Amino acid sequence: LYTALKQAADRFPKKTALFFETLKVSFKDVIHNINNFAAFLESKGIKKGDNVAVLLRNSPEFIYSIFACFKTGAVMVPLNFLLTTDELIYILNDSRSLLLISNNDFKEHFDRIRDEVNNIKTIINWSELDIPDQSSSDAEISENDITAILYTSGTTGHPKGALLTHKNFLSDVESCRGVVAVNHKDRSVCFLPL
Repeated sequence: LYTALKQAADRFPKKTALFFETLKVSFKDVIHNINNFAAFLESKGIKKGDNVAVLLRNSPEFIYSIFACFKTGAVMVPLNFLLTTDELIYILNDSRSLLLISNNDFKEHFDRIRDEVNNIKTIINWSELDIPDQSSSDAEISENDITAILYTSGTTGHPKGALLTHKNFLSDVESCRGVVAVNHKDRSVCFLPL
């Protein structure tokens, strides 16, 4: 997944890859930010196969976080930002996430998460980060490697985690491309939580 984005960045480095409110970020800068954050995750001990939870609203930081996970081979666990603290704690414990990426929007959850989640070693708060330029290694990624654990809504009990591979995501992209003709001049809008 990271490789697919990197290939687009190599082809269109100056083209805007990300529009967010009034911010425009080029492919080159998106890749730069992802690589810096991937190196930061590695400096925190995150490696291929480690579960990393992400509690952010749609934002550039969300994109950088998930693609840094893709690049390092970490398994991202995106958390619905509408969940209660108890629901977040359940998923964080169930997923055995080692690290939580968030920001000040969710600071009210941090104390209980630190106290009640068994595996969380660190909470990375984007609101307080100043990441220096650094390079990350390229993990060997297979299309069959697990890349995400998506949790159900838990309507019949506790939420359950569904394991998705890189191939699952890439197959979704290919299916969409088979239905909708998309090229490098197109833009898409995401209203739903990523």
